[in-house]
Parts: sequence; structure tokens; C-alpha cells
Amino acid sequence: MGNGAMQFGKRVRKWDVAENELARAIRARRESGLPFRDFTSANPTLCGFAPTSPVLDDVRIYSPEPMGLRAAREAIAAYYAERGVALSPDAILLTASTSEAYSFLLKLLTSPGDQILVPAPSYPLFDFIADLELVSLAPYHLAWDGQAWRLDRASLTRAVTATTRAVMVVHPNNPTGSYIKKDERDDLIDFCDRHDLALITDEVFFDYAFGPDPSRAPWVASDRVLSFVLNGLSKTLALPHVKLGWIVVEGPPAIRRAALDRLEVISDTYLSVGSAIQVSLPRLLALRAAIQAPILSHVIRRHAHGFADLEMPLPVEGGWSAICPCPAPDFDFATDLARRGVFVHPGTFFGFEGESHVVVSLLAPFE
Repeated sequence: MGNGAMQFGKRVRKWDVAENELARAIRARRESGLPFRDFTSANPTLCGFAPTSPVLDDVRIYSPEPMGLRAAREAIAAYYAERGVALSPDAILLTASTSEAYSFLLKLLTSPGDQILVPAPSYPLFDFIADLELVSLAPYHLAWDGQAWRLDRASLTRAVTATTRAVMVVHPNNPTGSYIKKDERDDLIDFCDRHDLALITDEVFFDYAFGPDPSRAPWVASDRVLSFVLNGLSKTLALPHVKLGWIVVEGPPAIRRAALDRLEVISDTYLSVGSAIQVSLPRLLALRAAIQAPILSHVIRRHAHGFADLEMPLPVEGGWSAICPCPAPDFDFATDLARRGVFVHPGTFFGFEGESHVVVSLLAPFE
């Protein structure tokens, strides 16, 4: 006892949890009492956009359903019907968050050592979820052509291996703000069909498009391949603290049914979604337009306004983030800004390669 030989499991042992120089600079500035501008905050409850009177009923009887309460799933199906997507409530499974949805899907689709293809740049949370599920991530690239971000199809082909089990898509991507186009969706479905892969689409920012685009794919899923679409209230209703997300399952009938059966068992093992939010979901979703309108107006104006001490952001199609070019190396640039009271994310955190960038939150207030 006490010989220091105890070790954590391999899933978490490799993480570097020490405070880095940027984090130290931000903490020092916060603790100094000096003013600062936080261009990293994407929490709507801290940026003035959370609903002031969320409808959360008091639930006295606990009656768990592994797929989620049917009334809640019907409300989600109605949300998609407004978008022109016809779904059965039986194709929807509730989770406590999109992160949990990812965890469920990796449990469903992979064995330890398997691989998932993910876009780069993209949100760094995926790395930690993959570590916890004992799978690896291989990047395929989104390429900036000077006007827009496009799927690099060649990099997708290079990334696939015998252990690849799924392709992950973020629609629109965080942080590039780029939606999958119709031709890209068709290529992704063909690619998954050809390689027997599942398709996972994260739509948490879907409702925050800056404008119409006839080339945009309205739905990145298909009955040709096993497909999963993820969303939740964190962004859709600016309610990250009420903890509800969902998975929509599509695909050929037999494999789709098998996937739903296994997801139900996984969900039944945890039963993590609170009853109160499920009961309240139909009324909460009815508030969607009133909640989203001021947020969308703000992020569009924020993008056009730009950020003090930074170059103007690159064009985006939607979402809550923007990308600003910066001198290299971006980590050093971000750390220097933090010491001067301006907080940004280095682009390397999101997997940027080549030219240097920082990522800013469009929820940030105006100076």
C-alpha cells in the first residue's frame, strides 16, 4: 500500500490534465480583477439568451421508458415534420445530451480498437469520448477554397481502413459553420454504402443558418445505410442545463430494427434522462422560434461586426462560432491575447492545419 504503483485505466491515462500556459494566462487575468473580453463563451445562459421561464413540470411518479416518453418523442417527430422530414416517434431515442448520444453509438457500433472517421477541423470533445470508448479517430478534411468549406473527398478515401466502423458529420460544422451540401451528402451515403459504414450526423446547430441555400442538404441520413442523426436542447432551445438530447435512427429495415433494439438496451442500462424535462418537452419545443430568433439575430450581427484585436472572421453559413486568421503560432497568439484580457480558442484545439487561426464564439456580447 502507498507504493505509488496504482495506475488509471488506459482510456484516461494518456490525457494531459496539467494546466497549460494559455489556461494559466486566462486564470491569472480573471483573478487579477482587471477587465477582460471573453470571446470563448458559448453558454447561452451566461450570454443572456436562456429562456426566462422554461416550462418544467413537477413530476411525482417515475415511470421510465428506455426509448423515452412517447409524448416527448412525438414532439421531436413534429419538430422534424416542420422541417419537411417525416419520422416515426419509434425511430427516436432520448439521451441526456449529445455527448451521451455519441457514447451510446460508439458502444453500439464499435469494439475496442476500432476507428471512426471525423471531420477536421471540428470540435475537440470527440477525442475524449473516443478515448473513453476505447476507439480511435481518423480525420478527413474540410478544405477552405477561399470562399467556403467543402468536403475533401480524397481525404475521406485515404482515411478509411479495415477497422473503420462509421463516418461522423457535423451539420453545420463547429467551428467552420459550413453545412453539408446535397452533392456531398450523396457522396457520403455512397461512401458509407460502399464500405459498409454507419453515418452519424450531428445537427445541434442546424436551426442557426444565416440564410437560405438551395444547395444545402436538408437531411443527412438515408434508408440505404444505417444512419443516426443527433440533436438536443443545448443549442436548439439554448438550454444546456436541462439535459436532453436525442438520436434518430434510419437505414434498411432489418439493420435499423437491430440497432434500435440494442440502443434500447444501452439506454435502459443508464436511464439518464430526467422525467420532468421529457414531460415538458412538447411545450418547450413550441417556444423554439421565440428563443432562436434573438440568438440568430445576434450571431449574424456579431459575425459582421468582428472582434476587437482580431482580423475579420471568415465567412460562415451558420452556427455560433467563427474563425479569424491570426499570426502563427496560434497558441502563442491566443496566450498573448489572454494576458491582455482577450480570450480566444487556438485553432489547433479544433484540428486546424496549415494557416494559423483562432476560434471565437458569436454569442459573445458586443464590446
